[in-house]
Amino acid sequence: MQQLDKKVGKCRLGVAWVDLLELENELKFGDYNDRPESENETNKIIASFRKIGIASMKESSAIPVILERSRIAESLELGRDFSDPDSVPELKLKDSNKIVVASGQHRYSALMKYWQSLEDDLDMIRKRMAKIAVLKNLEDHHVKEHSTLRDDAAQLMGFIRDMGKWGVTIYDKGKCHVTAIKTVTTAV
Repeated sequence: MQQLDKKVGKCRLGVAWVDLLELENELKFGDYNDRPESENETNKIIASFRKIGIASMKESSAIPVILERSRIAESLELGRDFSDPDSVPELKLKDSNKIVVASGQHRYSALMKYWQSLEDDLDMIRKRMAKIAVLKNLEDHHVKEHSTLRDDAAQLMGFIRDMGKWGVTIYDKGKCHVTAIKTVTTAV
């Protein structure tokens, strides 16, 4: 890790977060890490999300992005690290150009697939609630089921609302040598 820090330390600008589900800028993978996406890798990450949750505001899971410093909003003060996730700022850019991502295509793919599966679950809950709501002769078990489904839907909506918030480590494209960036992508 120390050698890696030496190679990329001079071009590391700091950390921030982006909402991968609401991002205006398109992410561009493959410039630095052309490893093909593997369904098996993506599924392993989804299984991890289901088992232990999404740990997206950690150094080890942060997605490395390569940007020209001039693209970052002047008023934005990047974080040093993820030791206090609540103090990490949202990445604000001056433009809507693509964001070059050095690695993380499997994390991104897993997040998108997991999000879609949760959206599908929420849709099924809502459909079942709608069927109960139009019943003419409601029984106690219908009322209880509807109440349980409503609670499940609220919990799921809360989780979905925040799941796109993901930490990024920002590297200055003008200072980073391609070899140093490739070193970062193989270490992540």
